[in-house]
Amino acid sequence: LAEYSLHFCERQQLPISLVFFDLDNFKSINDDYGHKEGDRALRRFAELLQQSCRHSDLYARLGGDEFALLLTNTSESSAISFVSKFQKILLQFNDQSSLPYQINVSCGVTSVDTTDTITLEKMLAAGDKKMYQAKMNKNNSLTG
Repeated sequence: LAEYSLHFCERQQLPISLVFFDLDNFKSINDDYGHKEGDRALRRFAELLQQSCRHSDLYARLGGDEFALLLTNTSESSAISFVSKFQKILLQFNDQSSLPYQINVSCGVTSVDTTDTITLEKMLAAGDKKMYQAKMNKNNSLTG
């Protein structure tokens, strides 16, 4: 589906963006509260992400505490706006939650001009690099 979305945007010359998410301090959640609680945190994050996405958006857990979100027909500035809104949703969830920890994420946003040939692998690598830069700046941050 992701490759199809990428090729569709290429054919239609639509912008496409990818958000790379990494849960902050996930290892500490597993270490302090157990893997069952870590799985609960992952599920809750995925539920919040799903509720925030459009039907045309694709999201996936890449492994461990990393997720990717492919936003079709979305410019980089719109993707950054989405992430800012989503981080507010996480903040609200954390304020209302009875969990003994908070769910926060560092995010990297990458976008492409679909007049250029781009692969999903290149987008993931660019998003991962930007997410890593965000994580080095501070937790719960965004690099676009």
